[in-house]
Amino acid sequence: MRLKVRLEEAQQEVSDLIRLGEELLETDPPSFMEMTETMSRMRSWDAESKEVLRQISGTEELARQFSKVRTSLMPADAGAGPKYEQLIDITRQKVETLRTILSALNKLAADKNLSRSVRDPYPTTLQAVRDDIDYWATRQHEGEQGSDWEISVQNRLTQLRSLESRFKDEQDQAPAGRGARLSENFYTAFETYSRLEQAGAGGAGRVFKVRDSEGNPFALKLLNPEAGTTKAKRFKNELMFCLKNAHRNIVNVLDYGVSSIGEKRVPFYVMPFYSSTLRKLCDAGIHPDRVLPLFTQVLDGVEAAHERKVWHRDLKPENILYEPASDTVVVADFGIADFTEDELFTAVETGDQERLANFLYSAPEQRARGREVDGRADIFALGLILNEMFTGRVPQGAGFRRIADVVPRYGYFDATVDAMTQQDPESRPPDITSVKNGLRLSE
Repeated sequence: MRLKVRLEEAQQEVSDLIRLGEELLETDPPSFMEMTETMSRMRSWDAESKEVLRQISGTEELARQFSKVRTSLMPADAGAGPKYEQLIDITRQKVETLRTILSALNKLAADKNLSRSVRDPYPTTLQAVRDDIDYWATRQHEGEQGSDWEISVQNRLTQLRSLESRFKDEQDQAPAGRGARLSENFYTAFETYSRLEQAGAGGAGRVFKVRDSEGNPFALKLLNPEAGTTKAKRFKNELMFCLKNAHRNIVNVLDYGVSSIGEKRVPFYVMPFYSSTLRKLCDAGIHPDRVLPLFTQVLDGVEAAHERKVWHRDLKPENILYEPASDTVVVADFGIADFTEDELFTAVETGDQERLANFLYSAPEQRARGREVDGRADIFALGLILNEMFTGRVPQGAGFRRIADVVPRYGYFDATVDAMTQQDPESRPPDITSVKNGLRLSE
């Protein structure tokens, strides 16, 4: 297991030992047998505990402290061991030492930002829920496959996603901006769209299911009325790019207009309604034989954007829409895409410290300041998505669940996933055609 899990296990084990020692000392009189058993547990806890603590702390100090707790607590010959009174004193001393160790471990956890627990109370705001999802999604592979850790994290992620859905629904009922409520109808030059329900939400705006005057369902994306100039410019770029799009695997803008919310005029656009997303498919589980046909459509959509020198930069299952009736997937949400000059409808400056993409699927160069980000960041995200479609898990670090572990006959895809998710962009496939060749799609 990795350091984060080891650190939490060490915290839990030391806390348990302190509790046992305190319970013994509070007993009148303490049981000799229970004291010797507790000390035996102290001594036998993780034969490599000294090395574990050394790795966690980066120093020998904690390892030496815990080694003192374990040394000679339980003699090989119990008959030659310490007397009853000595055991009480030793227990008291060791409990104090353990408290010191626990304090140091807690400080390490705080310093490494590892102080969250799967048993923590659930967040109470939509943004906090999303932050928690990002955090635990990156940590779900730290335990062994099928371990209590993995199951606990998966359970928390399930609850968090349920909360996210509930908060989105509640947000739909809230005022749209400073006392103004959202209109029931949206008007364009030649059509009226009636709002039915909220279908999604993000930092830049919300998506609603609507119907036109003939009762046909569509999706309508509305810019957040409180969005600043930068997000408004990105919204315009996204609208104009998708309005010009003709590829079947990129979302197509069909209509657009402006809605009045209070004193603000807020732009929106209309697109086909897709009843599901790749996220929902992954959560439900995708049959292995369906993965490649679906993923090929995603590759085709991203490739079409790349051919126009448009880098998506925020690919994730939530941004890939799916329609069961036609078994079609489309790439959506180009709100933070990087457009070439020919496709740039409004100039947008990106600050070095501006975090754009979802952390879980972002490439290493997207997490650093001032690094150049191009289409290879999309290839990195696509590698993570392909692995997740087969395994249900997003690769993070070493030891993640591989395709060969779940579906051996498709294990040859692992080499392509490895190439796509290289830390150095120069080591990844340079374009989508190379990815398709690695997956043998051209054969």
